[in-house]
Amino acid sequence: MKQPLRTGIKNHIEEEKLSELQLDQLMTLQHETATYSLKHKPLLQAVTTYISVAASIMIALFMLFELGSNQTFTEQIAHEVAKNHINLKPLEVKTSSMDVIQSYFTQLDFMPITSDYFGQFSNTMLGGRYCSIKGVTAAQLRYTNQSGDKVTLYETQYDAGIFSELPKLEQGEPPLELYAKGVKINIWVEKDLLMVSAQE
Repeated sequence: MKQPLRTGIKNHIEEEKLSELQLDQLMTLQHETATYSLKHKPLLQAVTTYISVAASIMIALFMLFELGSNQTFTEQIAHEVAKNHINLKPLEVKTSSMDVIQSYFTQLDFMPITSDYFGQFSNTMLGGRYCSIKGVTAAQLRYTNQSGDKVTLYETQYDAGIFSELPKLEQGEPPLELYAKGVKINIWVEKDLLMVSAQE
């Protein structure tokens, strides 16, 4: 005998009941879950605390990174070069000859050159050593000026993707001039090389 759909659904739902055994199993499972939560509450609290501390540290590091990145890219270069200039490491090659410099720096992807801009200041070369600027391998050339003060010139391959747009000497653009840690820094691009000079 056919019955309305609504009545059929209602009758089917009413017929679906848990047996006594199923009801007991469900109650036991609920009790075990509550007991486990109480028993392991200190552990759960410790884990929660560690997670909170870790999250706080990550936020602090992120904020520190963000604050540190408020420097412009050229300021970051200037600070790195100034730090290297202040804490000069021993020369790897001592020479006043650019030919000797070019022969020594064989691990570079470029040829160190005599800079037209830097050359006008009549500095005397003392030698050079390997270094880096923003993680890119560079040649650090050391000079003295007419007053006897040390001057450093850093040369590395120019990549606009790494170093962004910087003034190009061949296009008539003057070098950037700024100060970092009390050191005068000039930054420019010459003959497709990034040049950075430092002097007190």
